[in-house]
Amino acid sequence: MLTPFVTTLIIGFGGGLGAATRFLIYFSLDRGRVWPQWKILLCINLLGSLAIGYLGGFMLKMQGNYSQLIADVLLTGFLGGFTTFSAFMIESTEGLLNKRARGVAFFIGVSIVGGMALAWIGQRLSS
Repeated sequence: MLTPFVTTLIIGFGGGLGAATRFLIYFSLDRGRVWPQWKILLCINLLGSLAIGYLGGFMLKMQGNYSQLIADVLLTGFLGGFTTFSAFMIESTEGLLNKRARGVAFFIGVSIVGGMALAWIGQRLSS
């Protein structure tokens, strides 16, 4: 059994690999001016969301017959580093699956509007 510290390091390593993968894809497509930056990020996030949903659903079907460490490294680590909003998608999907549509709508609205507002405030504070 791994200690929480070692588990955290392993998940962090997965996150680093995910972030590096995102950077390589982004840099490759942006440098070649293949797509606009927003399309690259959108596609990365959508691809990551698809992968998170797929792996999460697969693990639910396995009913616990999988390594929790592998699940944590793939979902929290790699895909968390790969996407820029994986936890947002996980929380929203779980809320919908648990029939909490109002809570999910509030969560999404506050996340988007609040995130945009705070980004704007942060830009204003830095200038």
